[in-house]
Amino acid sequence: MTYASLMNKVIQYYENHQYDQALDLLMDQGDKVTGIDAQIDNFKFCIAAKAGKVDLALDLFETAIRQKGYWYDTDQLLHDDDISELRKRIEFQGLLEVNRRREFECRSLRKPLYIIKEGASSVGWIVFHGNHENASITQSTWQLDSLKEDTQIFVQSSLPDFHEAYHWDPIYTAIHDILPRLVEAMTHQPQVKTWFMAGFSAGCNAILQLLLDKYI
Repeated sequence: MTYASLMNKVIQYYENHQYDQALDLLMDQGDKVTGIDAQIDNFKFCIAAKAGKVDLALDLFETAIRQKGYWYDTDQLLHDDDISELRKRIEFQGLLEVNRRREFECRSLRKPLYIIKEGASSVGWIVFHGNHENASITQSTWQLDSLKEDTQIFVQSSLPDFHEAYHWDPIYTAIHDILPRLVEAMTHQPQVKTWFMAGFSAGCNAILQLLLDKYI
């Protein structure tokens, strides 16, 4: 099972109100897939709370915040209907404050980055992730034999969504942050004569905006 297939199956269970099945699948497979672990833990404590297992949900949330050092969108934690019962626990409020401080620190950094896989051919790919993803996730899905000789630049937005997850809104801010670093990365690959750009979901919006604004 892959990270994407796990998430899709969990969402399917959730939409059918099969919360116990969704939670069992997450607990069994969550540590076996390569993906955004903070998202998997978020699904765990939200679905546990939705299933009425509030003590378990609190334990999972505390592990995510205190032991693993994750953070989530505080506003979402305050308004997500799935964890309404969890918010009634006094322990949750203390963890929420830890989350709030960590979120502020991470959002203040606003640092875009890229991962480069150098190739010997004259072809290069610039790949944009979708919302709630990152450059590492993109790289793991692009291990294709047909591209193994090509240079690949996996771009990551500067706008954090939650721990190790990023988004492209507002699009102009994200583009203006990443563009100088992207140009720098390209100039250090003189063997590449032709560049292609590819993206998933919101990553395609970033590419389209670059075209509309005539940056490329």
